[in-house]
Amino acid sequence: MITVLHGDDTVASRNELNHRKRAAGQADILKLNGASLDEPTLVQALESQSFLADKKIVVIEQLLTHLGRKQKSSDKILDYIIHAPADLEVILWEPREISAAILKKLGKEAVVNIYMLPKAVFTFLDNLRLNNSPYLLKLLMQTIETYPPEVVFTMIVRRIRQLIMVKDGVPPDNLQAWQVSRLTNQGKSFTLVQLLAMERQLLAIEYSIKTGNAAYDLAQLMEQWVIQLSEVRHE
Repeated sequence: MITVLHGDDTVASRNELNHRKRAAGQADILKLNGASLDEPTLVQALESQSFLADKKIVVIEQLLTHLGRKQKSSDKILDYIIHAPADLEVILWEPREISAAILKKLGKEAVVNIYMLPKAVFTFLDNLRLNNSPYLLKLLMQTIETYPPEVVFTMIVRRIRQLIMVKDGVPPDNLQAWQVSRLTNQGKSFTLVQLLAMERQLLAIEYSIKTGNAAYDLAQLMEQWVIQLSEVRHE
């Protein structure tokens, strides 16, 4: 049995993966890194017998995300997975949405679960600009009403770091061309100095929360951060 857990809501998909692991009880769970997986390692994982458990689960993370770099090798790896023993459960966890063309290669029997973040989250992230605080604050409030502040904060940090990388001429890995183009256009609204200052502010928020020294909760600190965007240095 093949199960695919994919989509940009990595918190939800990761929670589902952890739930499946806990529900498996005493099953033998083997975890593999799909980014560096080779054929011999996969074959050994799929065909080896477990003498301590009645059930074996093979979890492969980020295999489909990196698929296609070596087409012949990729096709063989997928073929091994598709023709794995019927009593073996294979779970493929992916940190982003996988295209229908790749999913189709797994066959009709594969169970595919997708976990997507609300559009409000990306509307907020895509509108991150200086001197845009009133509108951003409205979007932030709408976002945290329907999604955990911790996840929203993590995505803000990731977006700022992506913008820093693009601004520095080093686009993040595993992004499609249209995503890099969108980040590049958004990055034109900032200088590298401004982005680095914003990152330092976010790190200060994270530190205050983790050390218990924050005077406000995370949602309130994010609101203050948005309001203070107009005060970021303009060098």
